[in-house]
Amino acid sequence: FPVVSSKGGSSRIDRLQYSTAVQQAQASNIMSLRSFASRACSHAGGAVNKYLVRTPHQYQVGGVMSSLLDHHHCNATASNNNNVRMMSMMPQRHQQQQQRLLQLQQQRQYSMTLRRDEKEKEEDPNTLIPPSMEMSKTMATGLSQMDNTTLTTIAALGHHEAGCEVLKRHIMAVDNVSYDQACVTYEEIANTNRGVLNIAVLPYLVGISLGLLGAFGSLPMVFDLHTALWFNEGYVTTDIPEPRDLETKLEVGSWTWNWMEPPLGTFSFVLLCLQYARGQIQNLGLHPYTSSVRRRRAERLAERYPQYSAEVLKQFSTSDPLIGYSK
Repeated sequence: FPVVSSKGGSSRIDRLQYSTAVQQAQASNIMSLRSFASRACSHAGGAVNKYLVRTPHQYQVGGVMSSLLDHHHCNATASNNNNVRMMSMMPQRHQQQQQRLLQLQQQRQYSMTLRRDEKEKEEDPNTLIPPSMEMSKTMATGLSQMDNTTLTTIAALGHHEAGCEVLKRHIMAVDNVSYDQACVTYEEIANTNRGVLNIAVLPYLVGISLGLLGAFGSLPMVFDLHTALWFNEGYVTTDIPEPRDLETKLEVGSWTWNWMEPPLGTFSFVLLCLQYARGQIQNLGLHPYTSSVRRRRAERLAERYPQYSAEVLKQFSTSDPLIGYSK
């Protein structure tokens, strides 16, 4: 193989001719790169030939080529110290060359896939392109497997579980701890966030109790004869119809509706007006009671843990339910 050339008073392996010779050797499968490089460098000088023969690393033709002959000249007058240094760098450069080749191969496959999908899309815009095997294998199956950009985007939309995962990763970065230790700190922060709502949630509990009482208590007040007689005797004192006019539930309802209609209609109208007023308050950008409670709770949590980002803590606290347990 004519791969040795002399230029500038020193012999070196021409890179283009070396690549051509390697392809020829690969096609004919007649020798390995070790023996081929030894024969080529034997013409360049004894020092380089000595180094290549003694190296313990076998570089076969068709594999990833060593960067030794790509980046260093075969100098016939090189000293033994330079040969030793090159021999120590050879495994590391071989590994780097393998990684670069693998990355280029993956990029090429990805580009070919994109071009094929674009071509199919241009031929038929309604074609459903199925996901590739690589895409299905790399799909995240949980919030903990998502990258930071996707996770923070979901958390910004108000997703509480995503906000919890963002807070855990933030704790890992600030405290420089593992994920399990960050979960312990997260539980402490979550319990602190819930501990300031003992009095703030009382109006909600009262409203729930009154709503359930009014919903289920109105049925016997209207249709039950014994309840109607008791309520009429203590609070209404209206005339009681004849017994033959109170034989069915509907007849009892027609009698009790005389005093039940005003409070039920009035309460319904009051709730309708309050709901309308709340909508107008939100249109003005003001904060009703629920938003005010969440905002004050988030500010207290940020003041309690100043070592962490106030924005991350407020985002977590705002999306956290007022009653319940974080996962």
